[in-house]
Amino acid sequence: MKHKKLLKFIIFVPIVFLVLSNAIIFLWPSFIVEHNNEFSVYDNENDYAFSYRFNGISDYVNLKEISPYMLKSIIASEDRNFYKHHGFDYKRIFASLFENILRGKIVSGGSTITQQLARTLYLNNEKNILRKAKEAFIARKIEMSYSKEKILEAYLNSVYFGHNIYGIDEASHYFFNKAPKDLTLAECAVLTGIISAPSYYSPDINLAQSKRKKEQILKIMLERNDISDSEYDIAMNENIAYTFVKPSENNSNILYYFDAIKQILEEHKLVNSLTSSFGIDLFTTLDLEITNKVNTIIKSFNINEQENQISVIVMKPNSGDVLCLIGGVNYNNSQFNRAISSYRQTGSTIKPLLYYLALEAGLDTKTELISQKSNFNLEDIGDYSPSNATNKYANGPITMVEAVALSDNIYATKTLLLIGSKTLANCLKRFGIKNVEQNPTIGLGTNTMTPLQLASIYNTFASEGKYYKPTLLKQAILKNGEVIYNAPSSFTFMLNPKYVSAVNFMLTSPFDSALTSYTSPSLINYQTKHTFAAKTGSTLSDSWVAGFNKDYTIVVYVGNDENNELKNGSLSKKLFVEIADSLTENKLDNFYEPYYDLKPFNIKRGKSISKTYYSIY
Repeated sequence: MKHKKLLKFIIFVPIVFLVLSNAIIFLWPSFIVEHNNEFSVYDNENDYAFSYRFNGISDYVNLKEISPYMLKSIIASEDRNFYKHHGFDYKRIFASLFENILRGKIVSGGSTITQQLARTLYLNNEKNILRKAKEAFIARKIEMSYSKEKILEAYLNSVYFGHNIYGIDEASHYFFNKAPKDLTLAECAVLTGIISAPSYYSPDINLAQSKRKKEQILKIMLERNDISDSEYDIAMNENIAYTFVKPSENNSNILYYFDAIKQILEEHKLVNSLTSSFGIDLFTTLDLEITNKVNTIIKSFNINEQENQISVIVMKPNSGDVLCLIGGVNYNNSQFNRAISSYRQTGSTIKPLLYYLALEAGLDTKTELISQKSNFNLEDIGDYSPSNATNKYANGPITMVEAVALSDNIYATKTLLLIGSKTLANCLKRFGIKNVEQNPTIGLGTNTMTPLQLASIYNTFASEGKYYKPTLLKQAILKNGEVIYNAPSSFTFMLNPKYVSAVNFMLTSPFDSALTSYTSPSLINYQTKHTFAAKTGSTLSDSWVAGFNKDYTIVVYVGNDENNELKNGSLSKKLFVEIADSLTENKLDNFYEPYYDLKPFNIKRGKSISKTYYSIY
C-alpha cells in the first residue's frame, strides 16, 4: 500500500509541477525577439537611413531574404530537432551530458536554437543553475509566443559571429561583402561553423580550422539529405573569397550622429531593457546626402589624426534641424564625439555676438575706434595688454566692419569695456552656455563651448534673430507603436532682427579684399562661390570657421585633443570653403535682404572701395 502511495506521489508531483510551470509561463508577458536591441534611424525626409543593432550598423533581415542554405546548415549543426521540440531538447541534453562525462570535459552542449536566442537577448554567458533555469523559462515562453520561422529569423539576426558582430546581415557583409540572400552553400557552412566557437573557427583567425569545420557541417547536411551529392561537391571545392570589412567601417562617421541621438534618449531615461527589447524607430533631422558629402570632403584631406581632430556641424536656418554632425576624423579610430562633448575656447568666433550687443548699446557698424598696441589698467584686475594675432595694428581708427574683417583684438577689447563683460556673459548664459567666466578676455573667446553650441548661436544669426534649440531627434517610437519622445519645435526671438541684419552683412567682410590694410581679411584667400557670412577664430590649439547663408549654418572646428600647438591653422578654412561650395552647388546665391531702414555705406581705403555694408544710425 505504501509503495502504491509513493508511486502515485512520484508520478503526481512532476505532473503538477509541469502543469503549474506551464501555466505560469503561459500567463507571463511575452518576450520580444523581433527587432530586439534595434535602433532604426530615419532621415529628415522620414526615409529609412540605417539600423544600429547590438554594437554596429546592420539591418534586421527577414527569413525570406536569407539563403535557404543558411537555414539548413544552422539546423543541421546547432539544433537538428528544432522543428520537433518545444524550447529544449531533452534527448540532446542527456546525450551531451553523457558525452561530456565520457570524455571528462565539455565537448558538446545541449542548448537549442531557442535557448541560445533567449541567452543572447535576455541573459549572459554565466554557467550556473539559476541562469540555466531562466534560459529554459524564457525559451519555453518564446516557443509559446512565436512560430518556428520567427524564432529562427530572430536567432539569425542576433547570433554572435565574433569580432563584435551580431546577426547574419553584418556577418555576411563582413566576411563576404554580400547580402545574406546571396550566400553560397559553402559560405553558409563557414558562417555556421563560426557560431559554435567564433574565436576558434573564424577564417581570419584560423583558416585551417574554419575549413575543417565547414567540411564537417557539409558532411552532416549531406547525411541528412539537406543537400545533394552535386551541391556537396561544389561546396567542398569552392574557392571562397573573404573581405573582412565591417559595413560600418566605410561609413562609420555617421555613428557620431547616432551617438548624439543616443545621448538624448539617455538624458530622457528612454533607453532601458524594455524599450531596447521592443526596438525603437528614431525619426531624425539627419540629411544623408549632406553628411556623405561632408565625409567625402574630410577623407579627401587625408588628415593626420595624431596632429588634428575635427568636428563639423551643419544646421538648417529658421529651424533647429541638425542636418550633419561629425565629431572626429574617423569614428573607427576615435569614438570621442567632439561635436557634443569637446568644450573648447572659441576665439574670435564669439565676436559677432559681442558686436551685436554693441549695436544694441548704441554703437554702429561705422563706429571708429583706434587700433594700436594698448595697455588697460582695470579695476580689481590691474594691467591687461591684449594683442593682435599678427602683432600688427592700424595705429589709427578703424570701423567695426574692419574690426570684423581683420579680427582686430584691440577694437574687440575696447568694445567689451564699453558695454561691460557682464552684458556678454549674460547673453552667453541665455544661449545655454554654462560655466561662463566674466572677465576682460571674454570678448576674445576665452570661454568654452562645444561646436554644436557655437553652431546654435550662429544659427540664430542665420535665422534672423530666432533661437532654436538644436534638434537631432524629432520623434522616437517603439516598434509596437508607442510614442516615447517628441522634440519641442518652438523658437525664441533671442536677438533683434534689425541689429542681426547689420551684423550678417558685416560678417561678409572677412572675404572683402578691399579691406586689406595693416593685415588681410581673415578669409581673403578662402573665397566661397556663393555669398556667406562667416567668422574665423583661433587659439594655440584650436581653429574655427563659423558661417551661414539662408540655406545652411556651417561650423568647422579643427583642434588638438592634447592642447598641443596646432600645426595646420588653415585646415578649418579649407574645409569650410569645400563644404560651403559643395552644399550650395547648383543652387542660386541665397543671402539676405537688409532690414528695411538700415543705411548702406562703403568703406574707401586708398583706391579700393569695399562692398556694401549697413549702418544702424
